[in-house]
Amino acid sequence: MGAEPIEKYPALLTKAQLAQELQCSQRYIEKLQRARRIPVLRLTRGCVRYRRDAVFAALARLEVEAIVV
Repeated sequence: MGAEPIEKYPALLTKAQLAQELQCSQRYIEKLQRARRIPVLRLTRGCVRYRRDAVFAALARLEVEAIVV
């Protein structure tokens, strides 16, 4: 079996990278994680990563549509 190309795997982000993409603090990422609003990959006790596509899909489900009067 050969090695699979890296493009096949989703982009994994650190907490700092995700916070930068969402333009928020790392503390807010922790809050979302504790509230189970965003999915997280726990690789080890101290090593967590976030799949960009899964996080944005989860956040899209939280979106509230505007009410047009």
